Amino acid sequence: MLLEGLTVYALNKYGIREDYKWTQFPGFSVLCHPKTGKWVALLMRQWDPDTGEMQEVCDLKSGHVVLSERSPEWLSGPFRMKGTSWIGVRCTDETDRGVVLRLFDQAIRLGNPPAKAIVLENPAPETAKERVFQDVPLDFGDWKGSNSAPVPGPDAASRQTPARGGTGITDSFFRATDALPQQYIDMMDLYDYNDRKSGHAARNFVRQGRFMENATDHLPWNGWIRQRFPTYHDLNVRQLRGYFTWRTEIRNGIFRDTNSSLAYLYLYELLNGIGADSPRDILEKLEAFEAGFLDAGYGDEQMHLNLRRWMYEFSIVHDMPPDVTVRYMHPETARRDEALSILKEPQNRADREICDALLQFAPRWQKQGKVVCDISGKGPGLFAQVWRDLVDHKWQDTGQTVFEACFGTTQSYRWYPLSNAVWMDPEQGNDREYHLSPIRSWSRHQGIWHESRYESLYFNLDRLQVIVRAMERLLRKEAGIRGSLQKRPEEAWVEPLILETMERDRQEREARKLEAERKAAMDSVQIDFSSLSKIRQDAIATRDSLLTEEETEERTPEVPRPAHFPPVEPAALDDPDTEAGTQPESAALEADTIGEPGQTDDEERPPEIQPADTGGESGMDLDPVHRQILEALLAGKSAQPLIREHHLLASVVTDAINEALFDEIGDNAMECDGDSIALVEDYREDVMDILGGMKHE
Repeated sequence: MLLEGLTVYALNKYGIREDYKWTQFPGFSVLCHPKTGKWVALLMRQWDPDTGEMQEVCDLKSGHVVLSERSPEWLSGPFRMKGTSWIGVRCTDETDRGVVLRLFDQAIRLGNPPAKAIVLENPAPETAKERVFQDVPLDFGDWKGSNSAPVPGPDAASRQTPARGGTGITDSFFRATDALPQQYIDMMDLYDYNDRKSGHAARNFVRQGRFMENATDHLPWNGWIRQRFPTYHDLNVRQLRGYFTWRTEIRNGIFRDTNSSLAYLYLYELLNGIGADSPRDILEKLEAFEAGFLDAGYGDEQMHLNLRRWMYEFSIVHDMPPDVTVRYMHPETARRDEALSILKEPQNRADREICDALLQFAPRWQKQGKVVCDISGKGPGLFAQVWRDLVDHKWQDTGQTVFEACFGTTQSYRWYPLSNAVWMDPEQGNDREYHLSPIRSWSRHQGIWHESRYESLYFNLDRLQVIVRAMERLLRKEAGIRGSLQKRPEEAWVEPLILETMERDRQEREARKLEAERKAAMDSVQIDFSSLSKIRQDAIATRDSLLTEEETEERTPEVPRPAHFPPVEPAALDDPDTEAGTQPESAALEADTIGEPGQTDDEERPPEIQPADTGGESGMDLDPVHRQILEALLAGKSAQPLIREHHLLASVVTDAINEALFDEIGDNAMECDGDSIALVEDYREDVMDILGGMKHE
């Protein structure tokens, strides 16, 4: 037996619909008592990775007394609920369907409100047995045996008529009933009492609703009614006329308060396309109801939650664009899906988007890391590039990618759209698929919906935190940020991959830098080649104008000398000082050749700056009181007694210790939450090493 058999039985016999109360736990639902609204069954569906099957169990409020030593294996104590009135049922092939349904009937009977007895007379015990009943003649007045009703007197209009069911309804009500418009009578005749199959309430509702789609009325009703999953069939004549009067005002843009059951009736009409032209028009009318009715303070919070859920599921069923569907999605689920989409396909995403998506699944101390918080620097860019290279890499030769190792794969679950509303699927027999994002999609086959999504139950965030911490540690060193993290053994496999990405990024940055410098140098030199020809022609014209005719004929072309060797006068060849005079120039040329890029003389290189030898001493400066507090936290004790004894403030003590440890660790090693102080577990070993070094000083 499956849980579906129990839900169908509850719907057909008691009109109880399965209620999914938790968006983060889609496999959990409840069945509520039709009269009290209290839980009588908790249904749980969960995927078992060991067996590869969906496990279905439920808790029934049918009384713990049914359990005994001879109970079958599928009957046990409750799985989730507490108390002696709950039992647990494991739905397997061996589960007896008849027994489970009888237990559910018993849960309904036990949940019925206690009956109220009205005692008209309580005779004394000694006289009760002596009571004697006597016949009393009835006064028929002027009745002659005619079938006609007696003629009412002049005061009959103001006289109270005997109450129907003891409610004290006056004659005016019956006159209103007698004047019921024919359209209401025709609508009531459309109800099919012979239809008892699953979904009969929705089918009758849609049939009657389409008949009354354009109905209007003008008879307000301000009474009170409480009905789960209300339909026209659940209302009396007065309530029906009041509802259609209120609906007329709503369609004219006039929103006023009314009973919640009538408001739900209007929402059910829209979900079934009654009073709207298209799915987009339906969503617009639902949004208008949210703005004009719920945002005005009418209704309740549960109605608001139901409406958002219905708009979300309605968009999926009617294949609305993904950007429309996401608007109605639960904000927390939308943020998580967006982060997963970025991490799964990061290639075309911005660096900051990838960084924020990683940190959404990281612990708080990693969100405050110095690399990821370095918004103005290159930290987020390196962070994002490392993840781009890692996302499709295999996790330690397991066959899974890094993304799959951290977040698992998509899981398929049964999906019940608009299950907590009176709704009839208009395309139940058509197979179709709907993709909202790379993380979430839906499919319908033979009228059954399934949802594929990444379930947080299968997330392994410890693996993701190992990657994020290794990235933070190595990128701190690369970016030159003060403060280092200790290397951990579980980070060994991912460290070479991160270093490879960092080296490639370094080479790309150097190449971009050289290209930018080359381009800047070329841009600084500007030659106007169009003006060179004109300058040459002007120079020739000037020379020719200065020469005489004889000089022009006798002029011979000169052989140009190299620019680096100016002509030497003949007299200078015999000058003994010439050789000495040229020596400084030769020395200068030789000096210019020293230190060129090709030199190998180690003596001419500038000396390398070696790091100063600290001798293993720590620069931490703590007074005895703060040191005692730090040692107490390392020993797993509370620091409150020392803080109270010395009349200190927890926040001041935390700042003092963090400041003293900052030069050694490079990060805040202490956290303060109100009056309590705690040591960050990632820096425990570092602090112990520092204190150990101080003890040996």
